[in-house]
Amino acid sequence: MTATVRTLRDRLGETLRRYRHGLLRPLWADMTEPARESYRDLADQFVRIAASVGLRIAITDTDATAAAEALRLCRDRLALAPRNNLDAITAADDVLEGHGIARITARAAT
Repeated sequence: MTATVRTLRDRLGETLRRYRHGLLRPLWADMTEPARESYRDLADQFVRIAASVGLRIAITDTDATAAAEALRLCRDRLALAPRNNLDAITAADDVLEGHGIARITARAAT
């Protein structure tokens, strides 16, 4: 089973629905796409209103944040490394593995 990346619109739409109605059926995952889209539109409006009074709404999911940071670190390490540098690839691989992200596989040039 693969995890689905949920957007801010999606998460905030579900939040606004639950705030207004409580936890009810159909659950968010079981709703039709047009029904969810109406709540996503409310989420867009909420974000605009919040921005107008100086609030910023962001996803703070620690797993997503850690994964994004791990990918950034790997990109930076590989960008600074000389080509075919297996030490840099191994270091980047270790960072990813520490965050549960699939390992990078590489072979030394022959």
